[in-house]
Amino acid sequence: MRRVLLVDDDPNLRESAQDILEDAGYQVRAAGDLKAARQLLAGEAAHVVIVDFNLPDGKGAELAQQVRAADARVKIVLMTGEVPAATGAPTTLFDAVLTKPVDPAMLLTLLAAFDINANPPA
Repeated sequence: MRRVLLVDDDPNLRESAQDILEDAGYQVRAAGDLKAARQLLAGEAAHVVIVDFNLPDGKGAELAQQVRAADARVKIVLMTGEVPAATGAPTTLFDAVLTKPVDPAMLLTLLAAFDINANPPA
């Protein structure tokens, strides 16, 4: 099954995105901060990590760097309410950037474009 880790501190957005992804057949684990996200990743790898830029305990770029270092095959999507260039995050860390509010159709199209079944994480 295609596994997604969704990290956002907005519980409404997180729950809505999780519902959309689960309805589309993804196995979704969700976290509201970096600490919880790291704990979830320690238990099971994800094919895709969708991470907010600003989180209560740090920046999404920190998690992206750790994920990228552990397994370069994992797709990482930055989800931000800011203009992407204004975040200052290195764009090479992310395979895609989605601006909030996230369009559900765009999210699903983006994930479908990732060939995540070809290179599953360990």
